[in-house]
Amino acid sequence: MKRQKTSSFWLIIVFVITAGIIFLCDFPDREGQEETRNGLIILDETEVPEETAGRDGGTQENEIFVYVCGCVNSPGVYRLTAGARVFEAVDAAGGISEDADADGMNLAQPVSDGERIYVPAKGEQQEDANREAGVSLININQASAADLVALPGIGQSKANAIINYRLQHGGFSSKEELLQVPGIKEGIYDQIEALITVK
Repeated sequence: MKRQKTSSFWLIIVFVITAGIIFLCDFPDREGQEETRNGLIILDETEVPEETAGRDGGTQENEIFVYVCGCVNSPGVYRLTAGARVFEAVDAAGGISEDADADGMNLAQPVSDGERIYVPAKGEQQEDANREAGVSLININQASAADLVALPGIGQSKANAIINYRLQHGGFSSKEELLQVPGIKEGIYDQIEALITVK
């Protein structure tokens, strides 16, 4: 009887030791698995980069691209932060050129991704308005003296001077070139700029 108790006691000791060894060997793996699992949860829920969230989840991204053209110093496609304004897009394109008409634009207007921002030339918007109103523009490369005299501030002598300049130089490449004609000053040019064209 005493021998059976001794055998049972040693069996219990061996069982406890064996269970302890198995538990200790398995514990690091479980801990590592738990850490890996927790790491994935943290990455998925709180550490997803914002740009990735924008591509996969439809969230607004931090960057937009706009095309700036017209009377700017460096036309092209530019990357801006979301919520940028027209003036920031124009600045990114090197600012407006000398012949730009920025007064006709809303520089404070927000821009959107993929938008085309066009900076018009001086007098261009008035030309468009005249076309929409059915006003015929006078092409100074083709107009006769009679057509030119119909313009404000242009008499017969100035009309002849315009035609002579046109013949000598092969036509006008721009409306501003009209200022090179003798007798055509800025005051007269400002009066007729919106009424003429070179196209």
